[in-house]
Amino acid sequence: MSTRVVIGAQWGDEGKGKIVDLLSKESQYIVRFQGGANAGHTLKFDDKEVVLHLIPSGIFNGDGICIIGNGVVIDPLALLEEIDQVHNMGFTLENRFFISETAHVILPYHKVLDRMKEKNKGDLAIGTTGRGIGPAYVSKVARIGIRMIDLLDTEVLHGKLIQNIEDISNLIQNLVPEARIAVAHGRLNGKTLESLMVKFINKEFDVLVSTTIIESGLDVPNANTIFINNANHFGLSDLHQMRGRVGRSNKKAFCYLITPEYSKMTDEAKKRITALDYYSELGSGFNIAMKDLEIRGAGDLLGGEQSGFINEMGFETYQKILDEAINELKENDFKNLVLEKNQFSKKVNMIFETDLELMFPNDFINSSNERLNLYTKLNKITCQDELDSFKAELIDRFGALTNIVDELLKTIELRWLSAEFGFDKIVLKKNILIGYIKNFDSEEQKIHLDRLFKYSLNNQNSISFSQKKFNDGEKFIVKIQKINSISKAIQVLSEVKD
Repeated sequence: MSTRVVIGAQWGDEGKGKIVDLLSKESQYIVRFQGGANAGHTLKFDDKEVVLHLIPSGIFNGDGICIIGNGVVIDPLALLEEIDQVHNMGFTLENRFFISETAHVILPYHKVLDRMKEKNKGDLAIGTTGRGIGPAYVSKVARIGIRMIDLLDTEVLHGKLIQNIEDISNLIQNLVPEARIAVAHGRLNGKTLESLMVKFINKEFDVLVSTTIIESGLDVPNANTIFINNANHFGLSDLHQMRGRVGRSNKKAFCYLITPEYSKMTDEAKKRITALDYYSELGSGFNIAMKDLEIRGAGDLLGGEQSGFINEMGFETYQKILDEAINELKENDFKNLVLEKNQFSKKVNMIFETDLELMFPNDFINSSNERLNLYTKLNKITCQDELDSFKAELIDRFGALTNIVDELLKTIELRWLSAEFGFDKIVLKKNILIGYIKNFDSEEQKIHLDRLFKYSLNNQNSISFSQKKFNDGEKFIVKIQKINSISKAIQVLSEVKD
């Protein structure tokens, strides 16, 4: 069997890829024997153009077996992108593409180290692509590099990753020569790790290079900055726990998430990073947990047919729809099998418009995220006990309620009371309460209308009635004058009801 070797002269645009492509049709094996993803072999055929950095360019021509040899250093992310690219072009890699188990892996810090060394050389820079090729070969020679086969053995991989932590520590030392640096990981024995953390707390060194062991509740009050490398690879709860290791005293803290370019992250990674950025206020743990549930999926909550919709609509929306469906079943199909009617949820879907100032003021709750959370929680209240509990919580956390806040809470009671009258929409503007009733022909509704008519006999100047046709049908309209607050509206409707 003859062997053909294509050797370049360290010069771009030599046509090496195309030559290999031409020779591959009559070759049994096409082997990439050295280098990494720094080289770009451009191929043009059938009005298509493709650039390969790792996969041998003979993959498109003939049926020869393409091999990445043990002399190549492999960027796993770049390789996966190329595999997808080849598949999308309609070519198969099955039984045609193999990787040497002893080929070494390029890690993210190799790229950082590559760019840093190139920058430090100044005028003597050699023009490296910054893809981590050189540092990866250094790790290979030092016998601390990670091989492709190591990715299949958790124990071996873990041990080598710990060895590589020392390289990262050296990288930081080169960047900040005056810094005092220590390394911590789970393979250290308990006494050594304890001694290390005590020294860190006592400020005997400045930087702690650590694995994710740092998220396990190690409390360092004086730590105010954390860098999380490859943050896109961690779960949302992991990231939340790790960032919580800083800012545990009165010092302002900073958490830096180191990730690839936004466009190169997976959709789930983008969602996790965005969620962590959005929920950054104190007490955001529950919101993060709910977002994590939404991203990962809630599993088989109610069987295979239902659970699949959660990811599409979001967990909160799904939960809302589910609650409404359950309450409807309680009040109709299973009316005789559940609690008394007055024990049912009072949650109503009603449009309420007003020109009154109803809100949580900034001087009452200064966090915008917290205000948003409380608005959401208030909207979910379904019974008087929940409302009383919510009010007590506000007083406990923020002090005595202002009139504006008290009126805001009473809007929930007003909606409940209005629903009893059959109002599907109420408007309180310019001291006038307007209620719209759509189904005013029902027997129950006639009772409420009779009460309104009787009330009007003694209050002719303050209440009036009319009918009007809308796009969704004809509605009965009730107007009540001299309503200047939520409390006043509740008072009047209660008098009518009684």
